[in-house]
Amino acid sequence: MTVQEAAKLVFTIKATYPKYFAKYSKPELDNMISVWARLFRDIPYENASTGLEVYLMTETDGFPPSPGQVIDCIQKAEPQSMNESEAWGLVRVAIRDGIYHAEERFAELPPDCQKAVGRPGQLTEWAKLQSSEVDTIAAAQFKRVYTSAVKRRQEEAKMPQEVRERLATVQREALVDSGR
Repeated sequence: MTVQEAAKLVFTIKATYPKYFAKYSKPELDNMISVWARLFRDIPYENASTGLEVYLMTETDGFPPSPGQVIDCIQKAEPQSMNESEAWGLVRVAIRDGIYHAEERFAELPPDCQKAVGRPGQLTEWAKLQSSEVDTIAAAQFKRVYTSAVKRRQEEAKMPQEVRERLATVQREALVDSGR
């Protein structure tokens, strides 16, 4: 998003909440525009504008949005990932063929399912269990990890790419320092 596009967002917020911005000076507004442009640098204007519209149409507290609230609304406006039961259904199908074709079935799973399963060998291990164990213990374990993986991905998606890269570098360095 450009500074001019960020200005459109800020002035939309200002027009919607005129009393809140009545005492803002031009330098304060310019600073706000600069901050919004920096925070939304990886987000297309159309997405940010849609997120702001969602916020403005659903907000009932009377306060202007923070950048994080608009980003949450952008995610609400996007197609949702499958829920944990739908994801488990895909994994359950993969388990049926997990003894002989775990690698292929694992590769066919969506990325969030792959993260929750962990590795192709897990499909093989689950395929060797009694059906009742798969439908209770394995399902519960998968759903818990899947929900966490989806939530983590959504939280990471809120961050600018540059911040995600810095965090990944810090995590890699921490792993090296811990001897892993």
